[in-house]
Amino acid sequence: MYDLGTRKHALSLLAQGRSLNSVSKQTGVSRAAIRSWRVRLEPLPRMAPTAPGPPADEAAYAYLLGLYLGDGCLSPHPRGGHYLRIACADAW
Repeated sequence: MYDLGTRKHALSLLAQGRSLNSVSKQTGVSRAAIRSWRVRLEPLPRMAPTAPGPPADEAAYAYLLGLYLGDGCLSPHPRGGHYLRIACADAW
């Protein structure tokens, strides 16, 4: 993933009349990436945000992790991503 400054620099070189190939060689960015930046400069939003850091309630997080490790699984969601499934029963 390239930062916005790199993207703008590559597009400014193209605007100066440079060829796609020469801009690619100078910046070290693939021609396909530069070509796609012509259509959309901003990167597409990520499906999941970056990790927020340590949990706010460590005890609750540890309990939930214990449930997952004992009786849980991660299942794929039909529209992408995953969700946590936990099954608890007195019979176990």
